[in-house]
Amino acid sequence: MNEIFRDMLHRFVVVYIDDILIYSTNLSDHLDHVKQVLNRLRHYHLYLKLEKCEFHQSTTQFLGYIISPKGILMDCTKVEAIQSWPQSGTMKDLQRFLGFTNFYRRFITGYSELTAPLTSLLLRKPKTLSWTSDAIEAFQKLKATFCMAPTLVYPDPTRPYIVEVDASTLGVGAVLSKQRESIPQTQCQKNREPILPPDLFVCPITWSLDEDIHAATEEEPAPPEGPEVDRFSKACKLVPLKGLPTALETAEALFNNIFRHFGIPEDIVSDRGPQFIS
Repeated sequence: MNEIFRDMLHRFVVVYIDDILIYSTNLSDHLDHVKQVLNRLRHYHLYLKLEKCEFHQSTTQFLGYIISPKGILMDCTKVEAIQSWPQSGTMKDLQRFLGFTNFYRRFITGYSELTAPLTSLLLRKPKTLSWTSDAIEAFQKLKATFCMAPTLVYPDPTRPYIVEVDASTLGVGAVLSKQRESIPQTQCQKNREPILPPDLFVCPITWSLDEDIHAATEEEPAPPEGPEVDRFSKACKLVPLKGLPTALETAEALFNNIFRHFGIPEDIVSDRGPQFIS
């Protein structure tokens, strides 16, 4: 799907596996965008199930979020599931709860601090959980916080962005943010010295290997993308294969389709396929 809609992606189309979201700034553009998407699907002989489609909606549900003109909200059904989640004595149930709430962590201010008493229960992988008073309080507070979660608003391009930088001689980190309301600067903020010294020039780090990879990619273009899922962005890439691959064929697919573009990951998680456990 990403290959089919490559020229439309992030212009007015978002694709996740077989889910397609079309967005526009006004109705006239939206009608044209919908026609382009439908014509593209027809060209490749792909079909949509009508009862699963919504057209010309100002608010829609997409990948666990409610997208509206005012901003992005959590799915109400997911919030209700969190609020009704029972306190369990097993490690697996607590891991499921934390994994479920972690999906919406961007809505919860100080999520890691709030869940610290709960994650501490999972240390040394106990067979049964011994709930402390702090853990019980954090569990109930976390569920209550989801009822008061804010709406994530879209950035306003007319307002200035704020870049907060921290640096040393070994590396540079930055956070890009935006204030919705103008806040007057304090005297401390006005007199703040620059974090980076004037003689420290910040630029991207390049490696000679990058040039070799780029040259190899131009000589031999990569085949169609994807079966890997990024565990944070949930982005999925699918590689068409003729059948069940062997361990060697799986490794070659990873190197040719993923590593050559994104580098070698720290770890790879796979299922218990016969090519891995035989």
